[in-house]
Amino acid sequence: MPSTPDGVFYVATTKEVWVTTPRDNSLQILAVKNAGEPQLVGKIELPGQPEGYAVDAKRGIVYTNLEDKDRTLAIDAKSRKIISNWDAGCGKEGPRGLAIDEQRGALFVACAVAGVNAIDAKTGARKGHIDVGEGVDNIDYVAAKRLLYASAGKSEKLTIATFKDDGSLAPLKTEPVGKGCRVVVATQDGTAYAADSLEGQLWVAHP
Repeated sequence: MPSTPDGVFYVATTKEVWVTTPRDNSLQILAVKNAGEPQLVGKIELPGQPEGYAVDAKRGIVYTNLEDKDRTLAIDAKSRKIISNWDAGCGKEGPRGLAIDEQRGALFVACAVAGVNAIDAKTGARKGHIDVGEGVDNIDYVAAKRLLYASAGKSEKLTIATFKDDGSLAPLKTEPVGKGCRVVVATQDGTAYAADSLEGQLWVAHP
């Protein structure tokens, strides 16, 4: 890679792997037709440091944040052009992870200290917000259950919230986690796994 990679994700629309490279303000694009020999085939220059990602495969839109500019970008996967640039609403500490509800057109933007914002994935309009504590990085969302997950390491808590029809987020449950738990992954049955990078532990929570 041309510079240190951060987020790595598959874009089904174009059958490519995209990589965030924040040190040079860009997204790198890999062709993976031959899985044993991925090839660097493109680069998207960004007006800031990319952080987090979400993919709407049906619409062919890739979302990422600019951590240093407090912005959220929408990028057309086929043309590789930025089509929207919205205020993330996270403040000076900036945005982190992203999650998406493709069916309902909602994008969830995690903030390092200001909680999670629910925004319209087409317009960027803010629809809802929930405070989840400090120290959040990557979040997750289970669309079938309409459940959002955010792990705040500094606050030592995991929040599970319900996404409502009006765009709001309502707290469902909180669970204790370790100080190193900044990321969370949820399975389709609603079980959440938060990795503690400080203690080498895996915290498990059920909704």
